[in-house]
Amino acid sequence: MPESRLRSVFRLTLVLFFGSGVCALVYETLWVRQLTLSYGISVYAVSAVLSAFMFGLCLGAYLVGRAAARIRNPLRVYGLFELGIGLYVFLLYFVLADGLPVLYHVGARHLAGIPFALDLARFLFTFLLLAVPTTLMGGTLPVLSRFLESERAHVGKPLGWLYGINTLGAVLGTTLAGFWLLKDLGIFGTLVSAIVLNLLIAFTALWKSRGAAVADLAAASPSAAPARAAGITEAEATPGARLVLWALFLSGYTALSYEVIWNRTLLLYTHNSYPFTGRQA
Repeated sequence: MPESRLRSVFRLTLVLFFGSGVCALVYETLWVRQLTLSYGISVYAVSAVLSAFMFGLCLGAYLVGRAAARIRNPLRVYGLFELGIGLYVFLLYFVLADGLPVLYHVGARHLAGIPFALDLARFLFTFLLLAVPTTLMGGTLPVLSRFLESERAHVGKPLGWLYGINTLGAVLGTTLAGFWLLKDLGIFGTLVSAIVLNLLIAFTALWKSRGAAVADLAAASPSAAPARAAGITEAEATPGARLVLWALFLSGYTALSYEVIWNRTLLLYTHNSYPFTGRQA
């Protein structure tokens, strides 16, 4: 691909992935808000959403990462993932709004003497529902990485740009949803606005994916083929890689624990209502 076209496609990929980050964290904020109405205690809602969110990101990255070498049109797969996220999240709104209260009332009748069992059932219901779209979200970065890998000799810097721009979009999505959109549009209006952006991203990626098939990874990188054929990953071949992976695992555990603690602490000052209006979304 010519260098000018490569830069153009990369810029478009950054814009799309920025939008993905915006949508993902708008959804997360909405799920926390919606589940707080059912759980009654916001820290339970935050814990349930974060658990499902991070599990889905992990699962999606793992599954798609393993299959990335066989993906011939990464942009099309990315577009399909985004399309699936948008459609599923729209249906999920009604399931959480109508299904979760029904589950709670049924469980309250049969598990009245076992509060922990009721909380566990509600958590598992939520976890399984949210794991579907978050798994698709987790698969988007490996898919776009595959696209960059097919077009560039060195993907470290572009991959860093992708991750960074997606995180920046997440910051914007959280800020917009928490401070403005929920207050002005409510839960459903905010959801629809995020889904519209999500579908715009999906259809743009699908449109740009025409004729964007890439070569097989082994053919594109012959030097990497023997190791992949033997089932050897770079992480396994690097000394101390397992220690690094365990350190990353513990840092993730610590970071998400802090998030739940900070949420609980800040609620003492911010409460669950919007400032100045007292309006509940």
